[in-house]
Amino acid sequence: MRRATAFRLTQGVYYLALGAWFGALVMLVVAAATTFRTLEALVPAAETGAGAASMVSGRGLAGTVVGETIRGLNVVQMVCGVTALVCLALQVTLFRDRLAGAGRSRVNALRGLLVAGAFAVLLANVFWIGPGVRTARAAMDDAAAPAAEREQMRADFQWYHRLSERTTGGAGLMLAVAVVISPFAFRMTPAPAVVERRLARSSTTADKAPTRGGGAATGGEGASAYE
Repeated sequence: MRRATAFRLTQGVYYLALGAWFGALVMLVVAAATTFRTLEALVPAAETGAGAASMVSGRGLAGTVVGETIRGLNVVQMVCGVTALVCLALQVTLFRDRLAGAGRSRVNALRGLLVAGAFAVLLANVFWIGPGVRTARAAMDDAAAPAAEREQMRADFQWYHRLSERTTGGAGLMLAVAVVISPFAFRMTPAPAVVERRLARSSTTADKAPTRGGGAATGGEGASAYE
């Protein structure tokens, strides 16, 4: 595979991963809001003997549906995050000559921090915040538990829920900025030193090979140095 083709494929997969990742976050926000609004309107609230909202209430059902949706979208985000980080690593190693400032530009450093930050938020949601939400919700809905314990779990649930909302919004913002600024991290052509080396190799090859048409072969090889 030609190097230019490999670079274009890496770029395509990189932007596809970031776009799908950002789309999963947007879908999560829209799905959660729509599910709660719809089920709370369709399913009347039911009260248990202890006075706590039952799992068969509209809000309880909506929480269950949204929880399963989050789990599925977390898998999508994990795949997208790992893919984006792999492409980012390829960009700063194999295709370093394509980066503005030989990879030392502030834009390149910023986009790397943004993608890594969004992935760190995802890991926190999967392994810390998400389990905390599920544990607190299960204890909060346990009618056999003491009222004081349920109230404490309700407070814990609300804290985890607010944290989840803020971190998800922050991750979405980081990904949006990363997508917008990423094109500015790359130069339109390879670095001048790289072009000179390729032109030198092309000239050497052209001198050794028979040509027709008075130098047309040399011009064609020179143009390929930018690929």
